[in-house]
Order: sequence, then C-alpha cells, then structure tokens
Amino acid sequence: MADEPSEVPVLDTLAAMTAESIARCGLDANSLIAARIAALVAVDAPAVSYLAHVGPAMEAGVTVEQVQGILVAVEAELPSAEA
Repeated sequence: MADEPSEVPVLDTLAAMTAESIARCGLDANSLIAARIAALVAVDAPAVSYLAHVGPAMEAGVTVEQVQGILVAVEAELPSAEA
C-alpha cells in the first residue's frame, strides 16, 4: 500500500531534511541551536524563523544570555547597514 499524499509536503520535506541534518552534524543540541541562530542572523532571516527555534532552544537548555552572546558575536562580523 502506497503512502497517502501529505497535506503539507513542503513542511514534511523540511522536517525530514532537518532530522537528517541533526543526525549527521555531530553537535550536541545546545551547540546545534547556537549554530542555527547564528546562521539566521547571518542571512537576515525573518522573525518567524527565530520563533521556530524558541521551543528547541528551550529544550536544549539554551539561555537568554547565550542567545544574546550569539547575537553580539555574529553582528560584529556582519557588514554595517550604514556602509
């Protein structure tokens, strides 16, 4: 019997890609979330992308101070909007 088509195929694909990435990266959950938050900053991701990481970050034990440190560290490496 073939699998029924998904009602949300794009989200299912993204979830599968994320799961595979997590399985292969070799990082602990805290480091993985830190790297993802840094990547979101680097690509100027929309707010909804950050919101999608709140739950996993809390589960991984990421603190507000860690997120603030990540934002400060990454921001220092990005080109200035005034340039």
